[in-house]
Amino acid sequence: MVDEKVEQALEHFNELSIDEKTSVIDFLTMTRQEITEFLGVKNHHVDTKYGGKLESLQFGIFLTSTAENVKEEKRPIPPGMKSKAKKVLKQIQQLTVEQQKSLIQAATMRRAEAVKALSVSSSTLDELLSQGKIQSVKRGLFLKDEVERRNREKLSKHTGLFTKEIIIASLQEAARNLGPSFTHEQYASWVKDQPDEHPSVPTIWHFFNGGFTEAMKAAELQPVYQRGMARNMGQKEKEEICVQALLQAARDTGVQVQKLSQPAYIEWRKENSSFPSFATIVNVLGGWKQGKEKAAESHKSL
Repeated sequence: MVDEKVEQALEHFNELSIDEKTSVIDFLTMTRQEITEFLGVKNHHVDTKYGGKLESLQFGIFLTSTAENVKEEKRPIPPGMKSKAKKVLKQIQQLTVEQQKSLIQAATMRRAEAVKALSVSSSTLDELLSQGKIQSVKRGLFLKDEVERRNREKLSKHTGLFTKEIIIASLQEAARNLGPSFTHEQYASWVKDQPDEHPSVPTIWHFFNGGFTEAMKAAELQPVYQRGMARNMGQKEKEEICVQALLQAARDTGVQVQKLSQPAYIEWRKENSSFPSFATIVNVLGGWKQGKEKAAESHKSL
């Protein structure tokens, strides 16, 4: 059961900007070094004197509120913190230790989780941190919103951070504006208008063996055939589009693909001009009969 007070505080927290969220989480947590400085003790005393009194979120990261309880003194809020962030911080400070811990865990992720979410290696994450392309709230603690935002972006053409997962997410984001079926030209035009960077069409071709259609299918979207695309397609992609056209025509006309006639396909295509013509299917698949056989085989493998 979700704690209502945590849920309310988290709702207000989520209304903050990423910088404001970072400042709030940074204040609510302390590194081991910050703990020793705040309590005025030696490093080993953190364990020997206060081990049972300080709440640890993960190795080397502690809750500020438990350190304040030990010292019986409040940590001063940085003067540069924005008023909206201060208001949310004060609301969170009214929560119990367990409630604060729950909220922080909901708003952040650990290093291993960030590596997995970004689909990068640990060394690449270190490189991003050193380049300032992503930041951690504390060592080994990342803001979820920051990771998710970075995951949607093309951080750099030279970092190798493009992955199939990022491309699929970008296509699905485009589909929310363009609909579930769009061409690579429409996608390229959409990318130009976005405030964040997204994978380009050539990048998509690279990751999906040169196939925009394959990428669309991976994103569970409907590929669109277009004559102007043929120059950029490989043979495999052309064949896939033709096979999909035959299967779609068979579904729409209510027959098995092996029973689909030439006149039926030609008539169907009049209302579905985005799909390849009869002549294109024959040319690409090596004949009408051969094409239907390939489509039937493809349908069996699904």
